[in-house]
Formats: sequence, C-alpha cells, structure tokens
Amino acid sequence: MNYIMFPARAWAIRVVFNPWFDRVVMGFIALNCLFLAMDSKQVGFEESSVGKIVGWTENIFTAAYVLEMILKIIAMGFWWDAGSYLSDWWNRMDFTVVILGLLAYLPGVDNFSGIRTVRVLRPLR
Repeated sequence: MNYIMFPARAWAIRVVFNPWFDRVVMGFIALNCLFLAMDSKQVGFEESSVGKIVGWTENIFTAAYVLEMILKIIAMGFWWDAGSYLSDWWNRMDFTVVILGLLAYLPGVDNFSGIRTVRVLRPLR
C-alpha cells in the first residue's frame, strides 16, 4: 500500500512505532494506577478536592486511551490484515477496556464499579 496517498496513516505509523509512544502510554498507565488507588467510596469523597481531582483525571485518562487506540487502529489497520490492531491479544484487551470505559459515559448508564474495575487490567500489559 502506498502511504503517500494516506498522510494521516503515515503520520500515525511514525507515532505508534516510535519508542517514546510506548513509554508515554506506560507512564499514563502508571499515573492512572496511582489515581485509581487514590479513589475512595467514602461518603463525601467525590466532593472533596482530592475526589474532584481524581474524577477529573478519569476523563483525561479515558481520552488518552481512546487516542492511543485510534492511532494504533489508523497505523495498523483494525481487524482484517496480518499485524492489525485486533490481531494482538494485548490490543484486544485494551480495546475491551477502552470500550467498557466509554460505556460509563453513555446517558442512563451508571458508573458501575465493575466497569471501572476492568481498567485495572491495563497494567498487565
């Protein structure tokens, strides 16, 4: 395939296969683990300053993981090619975690702790 015809894909390939990409993603995962550990179900925690920061960072981490997924899909292809995004087991797990995380943002879907707990699987990577 001629990547000159698809400059967005050529750019995504350069980004995704840069060694710093994985380092930055792993840094986000480590920070996310820290903030997940800070989360509490104590009464009034969500209204506290720490609780507000933890809630705010959840949106940032979700956006970062969605961006990572989209860049990898653009660079690697989604499903049908050898070496595609879903041909790798870790990417399948990441895809599942990201989609389940996005479900919590749908109207009428509560932020179930089960959906949030699935994000703990990311550090297994």
